[in-house]
Amino acid sequence: MSVYQVVHMVAMWHGFVAAAWAMHMVGGVPSALVLWCAALRIFAAHR
Repeated sequence: MSVYQVVHMVAMWHGFVAAAWAMHMVGGVPSALVLWCAALRIFAAHR
């Protein structure tokens, strides 16, 4: 795994965390849970 890939993955993950937090603050728990499920699925697929 190259440094670029690691940086890209971390940046993506931080983007998901930020998006999930924003969704949680704006739309409440259900939308945040949906986003978390999608993020975890994508994260698992990239491993």
